[in-house]
Parts: sequence; C-alpha cells; structure tokens
Amino acid sequence: MDTDALVEVLAAAAMEVDALVRSMSTEELLRRADGHDDQFALDVEADRAVRAALAPHGLGVLSEESGFHEGSGPILVVVDPVDGSTNCSRRISHYGPSLCALDESGPLASVVHNIHTATTYRAIRGGGATRNGTVIARSVRRSVDLVMTGDPCRELDGPAWTRISGASAHDLCLVADGSVDGYVDHRNTQSIWDYLGAWLVIAESGGEVRERAGADLFDLGACADRRLVAATSSVQFEVLDRMVHELLPMDGDDH
Repeated sequence: MDTDALVEVLAAAAMEVDALVRSMSTEELLRRADGHDDQFALDVEADRAVRAALAPHGLGVLSEESGFHEGSGPILVVVDPVDGSTNCSRRISHYGPSLCALDESGPLASVVHNIHTATTYRAIRGGGATRNGTVIARSVRRSVDLVMTGDPCRELDGPAWTRISGASAHDLCLVADGSVDGYVDHRNTQSIWDYLGAWLVIAESGGEVRERAGADLFDLGACADRRLVAATSSVQFEVLDRMVHELLPMDGDDH
C-alpha cells in the first residue's frame, strides 16, 4: 500500500469514529465502560470501530484502549480512538481520533480528526501536512504569545497567554497550523498515542516537537511519562524552549 492510499485508510477509520460519536445520545456518551470507572464506553466502542476499519488492510494496531493487535504486514498504526474523551462526553469542542502509521523508519502517515469542528489534519512523511485539504504553510512568526498547555502553568502567564483544552493531539495540531504558537507539558505526562499523530503533522508543517528531558518520542514500550514542548516554527521553538527552561525547570535543570 502506498502512502496516499494509507492515509486514506486512516482517514476512513477516523470517519467511522466520527459517525459513531455523532450517533450517540448524551446518555450514551456519559456512560462508563463496564467495570472501568476511568474509561468511557465510547472509548471502547470507538476502539472497536477503528480496529474493524484497519484490520482488512493488514495493519497492526497499538491502541490506548486495547493494546497491541498484530497485523499481517509491516505497518503498525498507533491509535487514540478518541483523544479528549472527557470533552467528547460533554461535547466540548476538542475531541476525536488520532492515528499514526509507522514503518521501520518511524512515523509514515497520520490523521487527526476533530469531530466537533469537522477539522481533519493529514500528514505524510516527506509529503507535507494539510488542514481540511489545504496545505499548511510554514510559519514566519517569531514571537510566542499564545501557548496551549497540558496542565495549569501559571509560571508562563505574563510572558505568554496560556490555554488548556484537555486534548493534546488537537492542541498540537493547532500548533502545526499556527492557530497557537506553542504547546508545553508542565506536570502533565503523555503516552505515544497521545501525541504521535500530531507529531507528524507538526514536523511536516515546519514546526518542532521535543521531549523536555530528551527522551525518545518513538519508543513504543515507554511508560506514560513524556512531557512535550512544541512550537510552530524553529525560531518560535527556541524562544519557547528558553522560556520553559527558565520558568518551568525540571529536576536536574541548571537555572
């Protein structure tokens, strides 16, 4: 399967989740999964929908909700069936599936879809990134004025305005298209399915994402301990990285 066909398969899987969520009543969205107070039933159903859409194409799956499922081919898709499922349960703007296909060289193609806003980001390694079919142009901004954060970062208020949405994949896509200037995790930590789809969107649109302690962002077996800093351009990344280093030091930072 070539990459153009692959990204279409990912997009089709994302739209299966879109259709599922739109068909659910308020009561169904709020219902918890059987035996799991920390998981929504919608997460489980969305996971099934994604896997059913990917399996006929021989794609392996690593899902937040159900773990690893072996495919018949070399491609593995890292999936968060509904990033921002708490938002989804209340229909609060930022929520939807994030999918990223990997080969032996790393992230190959990704789709991040915001169900509430009907906004779809796609990226192909070496092929650029799009937002609803329009190529995301590289940013020429130099300042960092508005930053999404994974958790409250009062220390950043002043140097920049901060906002929290509770859905990091969608936050990172806003970084990619320049809607905001950057993203920071303070104490919040992430797993690979939280950020990988958006990582490729940012990388292919000229932005930059790093793990704050320098950890490998592509380690499939890593614990949920990644803290990210990202910006729309390399110039903005340097500005934000200095700001974060000075105002949000981690253990071992010199400041």
